[in-house]
Parts: sequence; C-alpha cells; structure tokens
Amino acid sequence: MGEFRFETAGGAGGDGAGEEELRALYDWLRADRALRGGARFTPVRGAEPGRMGPGLEAVLALISTGLAFPQLLLSVDAWRQSRREARPRIVVIGPDADQVAALRQALGLPEADPAEERSAGEPPSGEPPAGEPPAGEPPAEPSRERS
Repeated sequence: MGEFRFETAGGAGGDGAGEEELRALYDWLRADRALRGGARFTPVRGAEPGRMGPGLEAVLALISTGLAFPQLLLSVDAWRQSRREARPRIVVIGPDADQVAALRQALGLPEADPAEERSAGEPPSGEPPAGEPPAGEPPAEPSRERS
C-alpha cells in the first residue's frame, strides 16, 4: 500500500523534545492492536552532532493493506489529541502526493510548507534533483566534443 515517514516539524534530528515526541508516536503506533498485521513501524535513527549515539529522527510506517491506511489516520490523530501540551507538528513524507495530502487533511495538519514537506525520493529542500540545475539557472547545454 505505501510507506510513510513521520518527522517532527523541526526536521530530522531536531531537539530532544522532537525526539521524545517521535518516540511517543512510535510506541503509540506499535501498541495499536487495530494496526497489527496491516502495518509495520520502524524507528529511523540518525547521527547528531555532539551526541554519543544516534538519535531518533523519524518513524517509518509501512502499510501492507488498504484497510490499515484509515486506521493509521485514526491512530496518529488520537496520539496527537492525547498530548497534554500543544499538539506536536509532524511532517509526513510518502511515495504518493495524493495519499500524503489525504493524510495531512484527515489529521487537520496545515498545508504543506515546501521547506518541510517533500515526497519520498525527492532530495531535501533546497537541493535540485540529480542532474537538474538549481532553480533560476538555465539548463546546461550538452557538451560538444570535437574529434
């Protein structure tokens, strides 16, 4: 069905509070009995400067059935509503822009901020896809070798 990556709004590797929120989301999703058998969750760890070990930078959700997708929406929404302080801002990244938009809308998340949101396989914001010139620059002319 699809793979979705949840990060805190500050981006990968953010502050300790973001890591704590991601850990809470990961624990919440793994404990949801309605998602068992239809989804797998994996913590994504990344190196952080000034830290001895890798920190939690994202939660990866692999949805294997169409029935698990609506339950994922319900579970993430319930987790956000359960947070005592302000609801955490999360970033959703997935292979299908329409599915990501549906997930954001169902969760009541604001429209995607281009600096935070991207589809899976796209480079982080500010970087052009491989082989493409940076924004505002004309494409390079093909090289013409003379023999």
